[in-house]
Amino acid sequence: MGFELHPTFKAPLNENQKIWRYMDLSKFISLIEDSALYLCRIDKYHNIDPFEGSLPRSNIQAKGINIFNLDSNRKEFKSFEVDPHYLQLHNFNINRIKAWKNFIYSSSWFMQDSESNVMWETYANSDGIAIQSTYKALKECITDNKKVFIGEINYLDFENDVVTEISGFEPFVIKRKNFSQEKELRVIYWDAESLRLAAEKYGAEHNDIQYNTQNNLFTNLGHKIDVNLNILVENIYLSPFAANWQVDTYKTLIKKYGIDKPVYSSDILKDSYMPK
Repeated sequence: MGFELHPTFKAPLNENQKIWRYMDLSKFISLIEDSALYLCRIDKYHNIDPFEGSLPRSNIQAKGINIFNLDSNRKEFKSFEVDPHYLQLHNFNINRIKAWKNFIYSSSWFMQDSESNVMWETYANSDGIAIQSTYKALKECITDNKKVFIGEINYLDFENDVVTEISGFEPFVIKRKNFSQEKELRVIYWDAESLRLAAEKYGAEHNDIQYNTQNNLFTNLGHKIDVNLNILVENIYLSPFAANWQVDTYKTLIKKYGIDKPVYSSDILKDSYMPK
């Protein structure tokens, strides 16, 4: 199967848009040894963004539900004056999202034509490495038989914007505007087969599935997606915080694995052209 287009996943306007994956050395070695991208289960992003996999407040209000009647501890409505149909629909959607978080996996890429000092500082350290690719190369490099979707994250005002819910994937391609500096392109794999097995085991109620997968009975912490590295990788950049001996060691390591791609030492922190 590999990459597949999906209307919920918005492609960059320019398919040659440069993208970057910043990582530490251990993750880079895992990538080149396995020729596979690691996709993390999306509920594990909660510590970075508690709103990951959520819908805007306005989506709830648009259904006629007063969210201020929501008991944050019991996760249920204490009192409401609303058509029961809307409440039932809302509760179904919330439980579905909770369940799907255990079966959706993601790899995040940064969209920009040049390096980012913020990305270096946030996601890589002195032994960090960045892979530069393009959207076109990313979608064409996937050799796995898993169905994979790729799309830009849409950054929204979670207080006022409303998302049209059609496919069920909408909560996983939106984030709050606070995170817009990430300029994220997201690779998504939905493990529908494991979700089906969990539903067969525990019944079709999504809240039961979410509860019983806390012990990872039917879900993995991550999935690896097979890729062709010669297609994926266009350039490799070494951390601007790396010492000279690290640069030489990494270049030798990359050559050892047979990756015949340009390797650069990041010059993002080099001295100014202006005289001191």
